[in-house]
Amino acid sequence: MSKSLPYSMKDVHYDNAKFRHRSFFKVVTQTLFSAKGIGTNEELKEVTDVGIRDVEEKWIARQQNVKDAFTHAWSGYKKFAMGYDELMPVSQHGVDELGGIGATVVDALDTAMIMGLDEVVSEAGSWIESHLLDRINNKGQVNLFETTIRVLGGLLSAFHLSGGDQGIALTQKGPKPAIYLNIAKNLADRLLSAFTSSPTPIPFSDVVLRDSSAHPAPDGLSSTSEVSTYSLNSIISVQFLVIQSMAQKG
Repeated sequence: MSKSLPYSMKDVHYDNAKFRHRSFFKVVTQTLFSAKGIGTNEELKEVTDVGIRDVEEKWIARQQNVKDAFTHAWSGYKKFAMGYDELMPVSQHGVDELGGIGATVVDALDTAMIMGLDEVVSEAGSWIESHLLDRINNKGQVNLFETTIRVLGGLLSAFHLSGGDQGIALTQKGPKPAIYLNIAKNLADRLLSAFTSSPTPIPFSDVVLRDSSAHPAPDGLSSTSEVSTYSLNSIISVQFLVIQSMAQKG
């Protein structure tokens, strides 16, 4: 008989409480109250008002710093490596280490949407609409893991964040949401060969996109971390596509 886990329901309740959502106001007031030892409601209100303004200004500044860093990175990529998978920042040229399907463009798109950077969304979205499907149809070998998490995941995120099928419409820039979804379906069908071609439940690591074929890595081995991650991602992606297809059919 196996031993019981060294936990109690008290531990479970405590862990749940740690992750329970607290409003921003409550977090600030509790922190200030504990730090200042405030006794009266008037003192609490005065310090809370000042504290909230200070915290808001600090986080707004941090938020802007992150957006500035992202914009700087994107501008360098656009100038020296647009359409390539990656930018080599020192030598200032692009390389296709991930199969040549513009991985950075797709990878950056949903982040730009969340940050509200409409210019980046427009640039990345326009490139995807004009070039990505042709790249997928004609390119050779890609890694299943990287392509699933960066390109397929990026396309599905862009579809949702651009308002596809009642998703979160964070932007009106770039192509229509259906463009992202159609390209994602095309790519997913080709990546599926890594699962269907493998003689075991573990998919092959590499896919040749242009003919939808797959093969194992040169040493015949698969990374367990990759297999676990993209298997879960693939399940979620397939479920997402099935739900969207059912919704479109009424």
